[in-house]
Amino acid sequence: MGSVSTKIGTEYECEVKPGTKYAFYVLSTEGVEENKKVNLIMDRNICNDGTIPTSDKPCLYAWHWQIQEYDDSDNRYGPDIAMTNLYNGTKGWTNVPDMIMDYYDEGNKKDPTYGYESIITDEITKVTTITGQGKESNYQTFGDITNPLKARLPKEYEVLTLCTISNGSCPMWLVKNLYYDSALNSYCNYCLSEYSENQSNGITNIYGYWLLSSGARSPYGASSVHCHGNVVFNFHTSYVSENGIRPVITVPISYLTD
Repeated sequence: MGSVSTKIGTEYECEVKPGTKYAFYVLSTEGVEENKKVNLIMDRNICNDGTIPTSDKPCLYAWHWQIQEYDDSDNRYGPDIAMTNLYNGTKGWTNVPDMIMDYYDEGNKKDPTYGYESIITDEITKVTTITGQGKESNYQTFGDITNPLKARLPKEYEVLTLCTISNGSCPMWLVKNLYYDSALNSYCNYCLSEYSENQSNGITNIYGYWLLSSGARSPYGASSVHCHGNVVFNFHTSYVSENGIRPVITVPISYLTD
């Protein structure tokens, strides 16, 4: 593989399990130099059965969106549907380190009445829980000692550091393998030319992927990366036809040299 680079956007081919290799890009890094870990984002979405989406089976998922008799449409339970499907799609990745993650909703900081509260992964049981914010709590597990969590959704800050949302200028590798239709996204002047090449991959109906953050200004919103190259805030979480899941794995630098 040659010298190892942790530069953002560097592409690596990773064998997630014997006989299965996918392309990943360096999304962010964490830790000090002598113990640095690299967060890699897959170059395409994934289905809950571990296969790659196609036009006929785009594998799009909503966040939690619930209507009860005395309840508003809301996302207080967070991305439990997306995370469940992500877990099911990646739990067979035997060559990927376990995902140990403590995460508090970035989109929940401005207004605690909206959004979910946290995702906590216990380092012993490797069980992830989501707790609701403002109302009763809901606990959703994504793994156990036998089949721990292997991947997560991208974080909002990781994307915002790379994208200029005023003109939709995300790096091409962040919107790779998404479908772009200029007729549907004519309002995005920048990406009419910049992102139109995404149509050449022949895949339709795969429009974006969810981020971990909820939309703090809306009880039914969440953040996502869309095919027009922008981050969409407060995107309606019931729009299953819009967004799917794109895995992020966390690996030591030594993983890239094996």
